Amino acid sequence: MKPLHVVLAVALGVVACGSKVDPGSEPAVADSGATDVSPGDTATEVASDAAVLPTEERTCKRLVDAMCGAASEACCRTLGIAWAAGGCREAATAYCSTRIDAVTLGRATYDDSKLEDCARSWTSMITTCQQEFVPYVKASAICAQLFNGTKEPGAACASSVECNAPVGSVAYCDQTAKRCRTSTVVPEGAQCNFTGSRLRYCEDGFYCDLTGATSACRKELAPGAACSSSNYIACGYSSTCVDDKCATGLGGGEPCTESRECSSWTCAAGTCNSVLYPMVDKSLCNGGTS
Repeated sequence: MKPLHVVLAVALGVVACGSKVDPGSEPAVADSGATDVSPGDTATEVASDAAVLPTEERTCKRLVDAMCGAASEACCRTLGIAWAAGGCREAATAYCSTRIDAVTLGRATYDDSKLEDCARSWTSMITTCQQEFVPYVKASAICAQLFNGTKEPGAACASSVECNAPVGSVAYCDQTAKRCRTSTVVPEGAQCNFTGSRLRYCEDGFYCDLTGATSACRKELAPGAACSSSNYIACGYSSTCVDDKCATGLGGGEPCTESRECSSWTCAAGTCNSVLYPMVDKSLCNGGTS
């Protein structure tokens, strides 16, 4: 099984600001608010004309307010990262503007009905400050429907902005393979996998059983239950097989020699990764200046 950190290295980048491309001129909006319909327009064209388009004045302001409030300051300080409100707002605006650019260029779509849900989701995630992977994917899937790329899983990509996320999923561009991938949380009994362009992770309390002809999410073993070091994932998230029994593995920062020793299932450069992922980083806390 591929360690989670390989899959998450790109997916868990909280703010990918990047360099802003020239968006060109803003689409004109009629003052009357009426839809401009020509006799030859198709139903699809009429619906497109009537769609609410994202703007920096409205869309980005709402997201920036959600991403750079008191919860963000508290989380940054908790994690020992310097806080600068102006730097946060600049980074969050760039994050949003890059997505507006993608919509303008036809590389992404925008659903204004998801704006408030996304803003609330951002605030909620940042308020928790650190999350395990499954809750993060489920919360992030809400915002994935606000700005959504047009490239299907498996398609060639240069940026995560281009990648399409089906409902309930998050999408990102794997910077090694340069292909779009999606991550989805699935329930008990559902097919699961850690490889390919459509990754399916089991809900909390279950593990991905890869021993049968078809993979499936099964109920995780209880703490203290007999287990095998070759199938340590059966002990469930944040646990592993220690001396043939399911138990909490080594914590983040502890020395390790194998990934199966760690609660996160990831041993990198002789140290266990944490099971918790920060919901802010230097770029969001201060614009990456300190």
